[in-house]
Amino acid sequence: MRRLGVTATARASVYLYTTHAEVDALGAGLQEVRRILDPSGTPR
Repeated sequence: MRRLGVTATARASVYLYTTHAEVDALGAGLQEVRRILDPSGTPR
């Protein structure tokens, strides 16, 4: 992580037992992160 210059990471893991609700929650969370971090403010 030092080589990449980051202090933390996260990893999503999906398998047969992952529910549709969990996948939907992951998608919603990623959209929120993108909204917060997008410097242009342009919706995607």
